[in-house]
Amino acid sequence: QHNLPMSSTAHNTTAPEPIHVAESTKRLVQESFAKLLDRKSGRAGELTEVFYERFFDLDPAVKHYFEGADMVVLGKALAGIIAVMVKGLDDLPSLAPKLLALGKRHAIYGVKEEHYANVGPALIYAMEKVIGQEFDQDQLDAWHGVLDVVAGYILQGSASLDGEESSVRCKRQAKLFVFHTWRETYYRLTATSLVRYQSAGESDQSRARAEYPLEEISSLELAKQDNRLLIHVEGLAKPLVLSHSNAADLAAWKEEIEWRQTVLTRAYRRDYA
Repeated sequence: QHNLPMSSTAHNTTAPEPIHVAESTKRLVQESFAKLLDRKSGRAGELTEVFYERFFDLDPAVKHYFEGADMVVLGKALAGIIAVMVKGLDDLPSLAPKLLALGKRHAIYGVKEEHYANVGPALIYAMEKVIGQEFDQDQLDAWHGVLDVVAGYILQGSASLDGEESSVRCKRQAKLFVFHTWRETYYRLTATSLVRYQSAGESDQSRARAEYPLEEISSLELAKQDNRLLIHVEGLAKPLVLSHSNAADLAAWKEEIEWRQTVLTRAYRRDYA
């Protein structure tokens, strides 16, 4: 079973050495990936679906990080990342900075080095399942080689994140991940949505859930005089109201939503369009 290596390059924050990929390896990877891009087959979407299923099977502990996320959106983002990587094999000098930036960005999101261990195996598994017998041993070996190189650069980018910046971000993210407004209702902020949980009965296990994609949040208004954050969502007649005794926490939450809107929901469009 293939594992992405935690190589020495992952902890080297100096300028990366140029990526070297054999011409035959590049050709095999690009040819196999082209089979997935055939729109009539619809296999690109199937690839990401199988990938996440396998990824969660290999490491069930990571599944809660994706709770409330739109897996269709994430699947498209993943397909975009793979496409950039495969296309980037034609321009290796420009690929390395993109991989380093990808690793650093995911470190900001809170992704740790150990979370990458099952990415390679899950992707190879998905390729084999979706492409089937057409995915031969030569193509398998080629993908192993490319993923080894890619992993090194992504991990190097992850390790390059300034320690203080990473610590502050992770602490704030942990603090703001679940935000209690009152006993019967609480909000959870995910990578793509604001999720509201409201008691649907006497039992805390019975809850109604509403999800608001971050891109549908039109504006945020901080009412400091009565410690409320008003969240205006497209299609809702009234804003969502988050109340808290600490105005600083509300201000931080406003900043977090805006940051996620900018970085998490638009970064992939900007970088991989």
